[in-house]
Amino acid sequence: MRQQVIYRKFAQLLMVLGILLLGMQVVAQDEVATYTAPNGTYTFDYPSHWFIVGVEGKNVFLSNFELPNQAGQVLMRMTIDTIAPIEDPMDAIDLVLTNSREPFEEFTPMTIGDHPAVYAEASDDELGRAIFSLVLLEDNIMASLSAITTDTGVTLDDFRPVFMLMIESVMYSP
Repeated sequence: MRQQVIYRKFAQLLMVLGILLLGMQVVAQDEVATYTAPNGTYTFDYPSHWFIVGVEGKNVFLSNFELPNQAGQVLMRMTIDTIAPIEDPMDAIDLVLTNSREPFEEFTPMTIGDHPAVYAEASDDELGRAIFSLVLLEDNIMASLSAITTDTGVTLDDFRPVFMLMIESVMYSP
């Protein structure tokens, strides 16, 4: 008898977990919005609760808050641009980070989709956190995404999933 109660409770627990997981999948799908460039040449996904706070030339600025200078605020800049034809994204880093490579100490080569890319993170208890990635979409087209927060209470783990959603979803079609 006691064993039947345990099995029944276990079955109920599995059913509840299944419902929760299905609900989470629906919520996750509903929470994504897609940005399309005015000329239609590229798109990328971002969380629908984030805000496009500006579009300036080839740069799209996004934030998790609509107003500036909020506690916990993260700012991101997506740039799609033409560059001289190259094969290694490491060669394009200095084109994008024009002032210097700081605060990034190390750039890691990687692949995003089928595209060569580089990725870097920086974390400083006084200055905040930053993430940068550059992806070669074609020989002479690159996407770069940078994210920064000066709120030292925000960790890289807090915004890395949003960053990866955005950079992994970039689609370019001339």
